[in-house]
Amino acid sequence: MNRVEMQNGCLAISHSNLFIPSTLQGSNFNPQDGGIDYETLEKNLTSAADVYISKCDGAPCGESTIVLMKGNQDDLAKKYQERRPHLLTFLKGSKKQKEELKADQPILYDYFSDIWSLRNRHMVPGLPSQYVFQLLLCYEKDCIHPLCKEGTPKEEETWFPGGPALTYLPIPIPDVKSRQGQSCEKCGEECTGHYLKPVDHIEHVRQNGYSDCQFEPPRSVIEKETKDKAKKNTAFSNDELQALAEKCCLPVTDVHMWVEHVEGILSRRKARTLERARQKAAQGKGNKSSI
Repeated sequence: MNRVEMQNGCLAISHSNLFIPSTLQGSNFNPQDGGIDYETLEKNLTSAADVYISKCDGAPCGESTIVLMKGNQDDLAKKYQERRPHLLTFLKGSKKQKEELKADQPILYDYFSDIWSLRNRHMVPGLPSQYVFQLLLCYEKDCIHPLCKEGTPKEEETWFPGGPALTYLPIPIPDVKSRQGQSCEKCGEECTGHYLKPVDHIEHVRQNGYSDCQFEPPRSVIEKETKDKAKKNTAFSNDELQALAEKCCLPVTDVHMWVEHVEGILSRRKARTLERARQKAAQGKGNKSSI
């Protein structure tokens, strides 16, 4: 197992048979109007976290132990929580809501604007934002970031001492020399294709950039092509499955499994849509007959 799975498994063992009531400090509902009592709710959540930490803190995990800590609850943390609705308005609100926020909270609105501008000027373009989000310092004197104001450093910044530059990203690149069906030392006679190794990857990016990178993970590639097939109401041929397997560096059997999984989801989704339409139509007929 990888480290995350191992840690989750160790936590699961440590909190096995642990039950924490959600009303340690009383009911979460206000008896007067039946609404949520947020003060009591906060106390209950805090108490539940204390109980969980007291039970699971120090749980063994590999050759070490798990250390659990509760988030900050000082006045500054509460201030951040209180301004969160304003941030959501700044990011996702309508034009009218944003204008109202700017009029009611001008200082906070300007702060949000400065941070958003900083994000835009430091964000690396050309990357698929749904998978990769990278910010790099611009080192411009007019930037509000304190490190940028210091100017460009004398030495190029790297991921680690002696490692590649921060501008380098280890996004998978298929190795064109390894192909499905060919024999190789690692897979034997049933090679499913490989990705470039770190040294070869760095050299390839240095010469060709990221044009050959596989930005989308295999799961997304298979899901997209399966949905396209469903729209056309056609099925994959053996040659198409083979081509998709080579594109994702996966065995054909794995690709076929994922295709069937996505097709099942689409089929159930279509069936639910038709059933809702049928129920709505039946309800409409019932209303007309009662009239």
